[in-house]
Amino acid sequence: MPAMDLVHPGWPAAQLAQWLRLQGGVSDEALAEMENLGFGGELWYAATEADFRNEEMGLEEPDVARLMQLHAEHSELLRAASSTRDEPAPEGSAATPAAG
Repeated sequence: MPAMDLVHPGWPAAQLAQWLRLQGGVSDEALAEMENLGFGGELWYAATEADFRNEEMGLEEPDVARLMQLHAEHSELLRAASSTRDEPAPEGSAATPAAG
């Protein structure tokens, strides 16, 4: 399985569908429906299980399960990336001013 990149909130539906296709496990029908509904990066970030189960989406249970798994993995990567940025730089690194 390829390494998971982070979804950008500005991605249009076609780009999110391509990213999901690369992750694998989501049917072509589900991807087409999400794309037709304009389900892009911004909606991905805000999505809940109820959104994936929405009748208008018409997704089958295996697709919902895979989307929830990908969403959870993506959220975890996002948290890890965010916490890494918030950590203080180690002593002596370029980001830490030298004592003088």
